[in-house]
Amino acid sequence: MAARLEKVEAGQAKLETEMRHTRMLVGQQGHKTGLVAGQYGDMAEKLGLLIQKASEDGALEGFTFLVEGEGYSQTFVTDGAGTIYIEDLSPGEYTITEQESELTARYEIPAGQTVEVTADQATTVEFYNALLRGKITGHKTGAEQAPLEGVTFGLFDAEVIEFSAENAIATTETDANGEFFFEAPYGDYQVKELETVPGYVTKKESIAVELDKTDVDLEDIANSQTVVHFSKVDKDTGEELPGAVLELYAPDGSLLDTWETSDIPHVIPGLPVGEGYVLREVTAPEGFEVAEDVTFRVEDTTEIQTITMEDEKTPDQPEEPETPDEPDEPTPAVPQTGGSRAVIWVSGLLILALLGLCITVPLLRHINK
Repeated sequence: MAARLEKVEAGQAKLETEMRHTRMLVGQQGHKTGLVAGQYGDMAEKLGLLIQKASEDGALEGFTFLVEGEGYSQTFVTDGAGTIYIEDLSPGEYTITEQESELTARYEIPAGQTVEVTADQATTVEFYNALLRGKITGHKTGAEQAPLEGVTFGLFDAEVIEFSAENAIATTETDANGEFFFEAPYGDYQVKELETVPGYVTKKESIAVELDKTDVDLEDIANSQTVVHFSKVDKDTGEELPGAVLELYAPDGSLLDTWETSDIPHVIPGLPVGEGYVLREVTAPEGFEVAEDVTFRVEDTTEIQTITMEDEKTPDQPEEPETPDEPDEPTPAVPQTGGSRAVIWVSGLLILALLGLCITVPLLRHINK
């Protein structure tokens, strides 16, 4: 702007030099004094008006202004330097207003200005166009539509293809209600999630935004959690192996979960993205060996991630030979010495005793009667 003012001042200096030169000519040619003096006297009374234009985004050329005074109304367009210089204005009061056009659609139109044009110096009037601004508002949700606080978003030009905090126009974080907003001049932009909260997957796609009004509300931006399946299988068959007790440790060594395996994988949603997780078997099912620890990384993806631990069967132990039974000692034979005859005599005596009882009992009953 200083350079443009210097240009105007240089023009004024040139005009003053010409006027001094004219006065010299008038002195040398007395018979022409009236004519020459009248001509440059009119120029002295019409030193002019300088309109200087500036805008927030640096645009200068092509802005239209209306200049009105008593008996005067003309429109002018700014040049590449953002200036309009009107040399043929008579002294008096003039009102300068910027006119709406396609060029001014993205600007706040400044109020008109009234200035006094005098005969002894040029009059300068400045206009500044601030860009119209709008507000982009978004809402971030997580599991079960709950608001997510602390998610970082960036605002980018429409043409950007690499998204980082360093090349963002602005960055912000969601509040306790999951809301965020940007204020920016009218134009085309992209909104991109740069960093999410632990347990969630960063949204990969950017959102195109046409900001051409006071407020633009984005649709809810939902984030998915990471999902990890833990599978305990028989190494030989690949089938799920129930009955093992497993533990999961975070990268910092803290215990996250303990469970007993079943015939389906164990599912844990919302593990923070990162590496250094450890899956450890505490107890193996009967007939299987305890497996070695499995170290793994949780990826930043919405796809299901599966961590598999295999158990090997316990090797068969060789059977110990049976100890032979000790042989029974032989029982010495006892010679028979008439034992069988004694049995016969005893049996006979018993039979006779029973017959005697059978006879005696009825006789006793008869006598008693």
